[in-house]
Amino acid sequence: MSVFSKEATFTEEHGSLNGSTLGITALHFTNDTILQIRLNGEMDSTFKVVKRGIDTLGDHVSRPIAGFASSREESIDQDDEFAFQDEQLKDNLADFQVTIKLGDPNNHKIPVICTQIAELFSSVLVPLLRSTTVGNNTPLNASNLTITMSSKIFTEKQEGANSDFGRLVFLLAQIKSMYE
Repeated sequence: MSVFSKEATFTEEHGSLNGSTLGITALHFTNDTILQIRLNGEMDSTFKVVKRGIDTLGDHVSRPIAGFASSREESIDQDDEFAFQDEQLKDNLADFQVTIKLGDPNNHKIPVICTQIAELFSSVLVPLLRSTTVGNNTPLNASNLTITMSSKIFTEKQEGANSDFGRLVFLLAQIKSMYE
């Protein structure tokens, strides 16, 4: 078992969460990774994220985090800067199944946030840990993730249209920096 932990403070750009403490702890076991995300020490929801889907066998193949699965052709029409020769779009987030274990089943934002966190683990953190000496003693499992979090991070009174997105980016950045 390996443990990683980090604390951060929300800033005024995160609206009503300004000054609140974000605590993150990750416990890595051989068959599961448990991620705890606390807002001022409290958690109220638990989600199980399992990697499933048609492309789970092809994990050894490099895949983009988002966007077009194939490389963009260099011969782009001058009139249409967004023209692509091969328009196969791969939705990597569809590879994850989120099950609500505890919490509000009517909050549809949190399962989407859980898939974003799972994609961060699968695409960025597990390869990062495998390439470092720190990761040699860390049991790595990108296919089973249990997330216990405070849903108040994304349900507090919001100011501005991008406040959920800003909070998500802040959360993902803190999780990533916990492993660096």
